[in-house]
Amino acid sequence: MTIKGTNNGETIIGTDLADVILAYGGNDTVYAKGGNDIVRGGKGNDKIYGGDGKDALYGEYGNDVVIGNRGDDKMYGQAGNDVLVWNNGDGSDLMNGGTGYDVIQVNGAREQGDEFTLKAQGGKAIFDRVNLVPFTLTVDEAEAFHINGLGGNDSLDVDSLTGTDVKLVKFSGGDGYDKLDASDSETKVIAYGDAGNDLLIGSGVHDYLYGGKGHDVVVGDRGNDRMYGQQGNDRLVWNNGDGSDLMDGGVGYDVIEVNGARQQGDEFTLKAEGGKAIFDRINLVPFTLTVDNAEAFKVSGLGGDDSFVVDDLTGTDVRSVRFYGGEGNDTFDGKNTKTPLTLYGDAGDDTLTGGKYHDTIKGGDGKDWLTGGGGADKFVYDNPFQGIDTITDFVAGKDTIVVSAAGFRGGLVANTVLAASQFTLGSSAGDASDRFIYNNNTGALYWDLDGTGAVGQIKLATLSGKPALNYTDISVVA
Repeated sequence: MTIKGTNNGETIIGTDLADVILAYGGNDTVYAKGGNDIVRGGKGNDKIYGGDGKDALYGEYGNDVVIGNRGDDKMYGQAGNDVLVWNNGDGSDLMNGGTGYDVIQVNGAREQGDEFTLKAQGGKAIFDRVNLVPFTLTVDEAEAFHINGLGGNDSLDVDSLTGTDVKLVKFSGGDGYDKLDASDSETKVIAYGDAGNDLLIGSGVHDYLYGGKGHDVVVGDRGNDRMYGQQGNDRLVWNNGDGSDLMDGGVGYDVIEVNGARQQGDEFTLKAEGGKAIFDRINLVPFTLTVDNAEAFKVSGLGGDDSFVVDDLTGTDVRSVRFYGGEGNDTFDGKNTKTPLTLYGDAGDDTLTGGKYHDTIKGGDGKDWLTGGGGADKFVYDNPFQGIDTITDFVAGKDTIVVSAAGFRGGLVANTVLAASQFTLGSSAGDASDRFIYNNNTGALYWDLDGTGAVGQIKLATLSGKPALNYTDISVVA
């Protein structure tokens, strides 16, 4: 049956038969209903709804919205800036945007989590749902995808879209714990995690990533990105190879995580500027992170001889800085900051200098040079086999040496101050109860597992200046 409209805007309703609907001019709304229908929107900005059959829907002229509905449909935007829509429950459709800036809109399940993928194949964009009721959209001549997860724990993996017309992928996770991974793509991404604890990983170009509500992990990936944690306790992540990013943690306790080069040494700096924290790498491939509304930095040097200088961070929101040197001979200098520091040298002969507040310093394996700076500092040892360190500024009665009961053994009791009977002054143990031996003539601190000489004592550190160390200066943790 052929149904003809007029040149005025109107609502046209098809039959349950196989119709040919010609809307002609005006801004029309067309409902195809049952049967395998053909709809031509004509001139004007039309809204076209397919029915239950296998329909062929043509927007023709104007900025049209074409909705396939159930059945495996063919949808053509043609001239103008069109939107071609797939809703949950629809079939596998062929979509062609035509000329203009055209958008493919996908609305997933409201209650269950969708697993979506998007890739290039033969010059076309192929969009799949691989769970629930699977479907495939085969898309040509479309410039953007707008994907709405709605309810459930949704995921979207975006692969390379090279060879297609797609310039933008926009993802809204909706409720649930959602995941976007565009790390294999060079197409711009705008992503909203919305409610739930979401994971958003950007693409190789300049992305905009918004965590929304919940405790989110936001990874910019390559390109100069803008990353917003928004509500919740979020992690905003920079990995080696990423670009210069703008990061805003939003409300909550937010952490900036930086992971440096695995083989080469990084030279990092952190300072305050205009109320923001400015994090730079000044060697290798330099980059800058401009950070606002973040309470903590967690920086991992990984491989190589890394250096990290932290300046005064007054005026920023940063309340703590944590550094992991990784392998290599690493250097940390925090002498100009009042921000609490936690420093892990890890493997290698490291030089770790704390700041003006209460810091925690663990040299790790190797012969480390440790300076607490101002404040009541903690020097941490996991076991007695980590190498002989030099602690340059230990202040008895103020600073603490912290040891692990599990790592040292020898009858140490976790979560207590060392027992007086387990500490002695001199160059060797005096009886079987002695565990820590401090030579106040040289500043050498030793560990003795049994106090009898059956197992030789091990030198832990040299305390410069030979402070009057006492058993109360040693604390035992698990």
